[in-house]
Amino acid sequence: MAGQPKGKSLLYWLNKKRQRRRRRRGDKGAYPRTIQDVLRALEPEVFQAERERCPVTHAQWLEVVGIRIADRSEPRRLDPDGTLLVGVTTSVWAQELSLLSTSLCARLRSNGHKVNSLRFAVGQVAPPRRGPERYEPRYVPAPVPIPGELQREINEIEDEGLRDIIAKAAASSLAILKRVKK
Repeated sequence: MAGQPKGKSLLYWLNKKRQRRRRRRGDKGAYPRTIQDVLRALEPEVFQAERERCPVTHAQWLEVVGIRIADRSEPRRLDPDGTLLVGVTTSVWAQELSLLSTSLCARLRSNGHKVNSLRFAVGQVAPPRRGPERYEPRYVPAPVPIPGELQREINEIEDEGLRDIIAKAAASSLAILKRVKK
């Protein structure tokens, strides 16, 4: 017993003092942010002039890149040398768009903008500026009567539940076909 240490080991006390901070979802202070994002949150009107410097509007950007990319990116400014600064939500989107940069520049030039290259900045992107509905509602026509021969074949089905389901499906399918033929 003479050579054994008394009490707890040094590693125990070091680990006890070290408290690990775990990141939680929605914890705003858990990740590093750029200074520009912090300043933009504090003084949004200061950055309004920067947004006005970009001749590429959100509607034009949406037309060029599509709705999926436009939700995760935004044009910020166009430099005099023709470099368009694009804000993206993550570095993955920056890499993906860098692979598409030549075709995006060509599309922007066809819309009348003098864009030679794209540069990406990861940060917060403004939420989409559209209404709550993204897609056009689908029109479903009312079911039409089933022709006599098809109705006779459906009536031969023994299971009543299955017969009703097939009859409803046939009536709806015929209504869609009737609408397409017009």
